Amino acid sequence: MLDGARGYLLVMMFVSHLTSVYGTPLFWFHHGEFSAVMDAEFFIPLSGFVCAISYARPFRRDGAGASALAVLKRLRWLYVYQVAVALMVFALVWAAWPDRLINGVAPDFETSAQVQVLQVMTFARQPHYLDILLIYMVLMLFIPVAQLMLFKNRVRLFFGILVTCWLFSRLGLDDQVLNLLYTQGVDTRPYFSLAGFFNPLSYALLFYGGFYLGHRFSEKGLAGFRANVVPVSARYFVIACVIIAGFAIADFLPGVPDYIHSPARDRYSEVALCSTLAIAYAVYFLLNQPALPEPAASLRNLISGIFSLPALVMIGQNSLFFYSLHVVMVYLASYAIADWNFGDNLLAVLGVQIAAVASAFALTDRKKRFLPGLP
Repeated sequence: MLDGARGYLLVMMFVSHLTSVYGTPLFWFHHGEFSAVMDAEFFIPLSGFVCAISYARPFRRDGAGASALAVLKRLRWLYVYQVAVALMVFALVWAAWPDRLINGVAPDFETSAQVQVLQVMTFARQPHYLDILLIYMVLMLFIPVAQLMLFKNRVRLFFGILVTCWLFSRLGLDDQVLNLLYTQGVDTRPYFSLAGFFNPLSYALLFYGGFYLGHRFSEKGLAGFRANVVPVSARYFVIACVIIAGFAIADFLPGVPDYIHSPARDRYSEVALCSTLAIAYAVYFLLNQPALPEPAASLRNLISGIFSLPALVMIGQNSLFFYSLHVVMVYLASYAIADWNFGDNLLAVLGVQIAAVASAFALTDRKKRFLPGLP
């Protein structure tokens, strides 16, 4: 079920990125139509949950050193995918000039190709939509430290650090510190940068919040998790549904402030957190409450059926490959639409987008069959 959920979120991420360039009815199938949050808000904590379960084994067996080694092996592949995709996208941007792709993405003819390659390798230069790989590389470095705190039951310290980092980001204090370093010291941004859309200090709360839940799950098992960690409560479910409905209604009401119906995603806001928790708990309740009246039972069967689809499970099991591939496919689809002058033909644009999604599914399936050792 976890793999299917991750696969679903990755496909929705693909749909969102495709339709942000050329809007089509394809986005009508996205949960963002009625939600105040999108995909990363669920995918990042779910990945933290999976990481806690995966890296608990080497930690229990051989301690923090073994866990750190396992994390570094994974980071190696994240880095390889990040660099490979970034280089492919920048090559495509050069070929697509002038203005064939997303607005604001243009090749840099002032900087030599060799320097730009080096900038890609040090994260000083990266295309849109690769932000999640970058944030993973930053956040995963601290997994052994998080495990040391959780296995020693330093839960208050653990969450104290997370909340402090989140508040530091929300108040913009990290930008002030960085600007001071850049102006009074050395500006490293042309040579090395970890800047992306998602602020790492902000999203540490989500990733390691999910990590904590995964840690407790690995200790308690499913039954203990349901009983003692996240109770399956009808009262909480009703509260969650009221919050979800409130955000959905806010999308249709005039005069609603932007921070309510479109809360900050780059520096994860308290409004976004409220919406994320409500949706996540509602889905969790539906999937874990065996006796449900109609129409909740039918909704549970629908969600369970979607998360159990073999194609989505395959995507979730090959998440790094699919995520990296989808970035390239978004740019390729945008280039094809512009190059073939399809921009004013809605059906043609929709056809290219559907073909891009179908191609990503097919390529991921081939990767699973013929390159099973490739992450």
